[in-house]
Amino acid sequence: MISGLTEAYAGFVTYIQQHDPLPTFAAAKSRLELEESTILQRAARDSSSSTSAALMAKTNTPASDNLPAPANSTQI
Repeated sequence: MISGLTEAYAGFVTYIQQHDPLPTFAAAKSRLELEESTILQRAARDSSSSTSAALMAKTNTPASDNLPAPANSTQI
């Protein structure tokens, strides 16, 4: 059950291997589903955080663009 899992599941694999006695198949399956759900939630949260940061970086303008025009300049 655990031999084909990727590195993302390393903590889960360690938990199963060190559990004494080994959990039942149903218990291991339940823990694996919980771990998978946690990984997906973390990825979604990280994705939305990076998207927000990218949007903020794109919409922020340099400080020089926000300065008022000099009093003696002609504005069009």
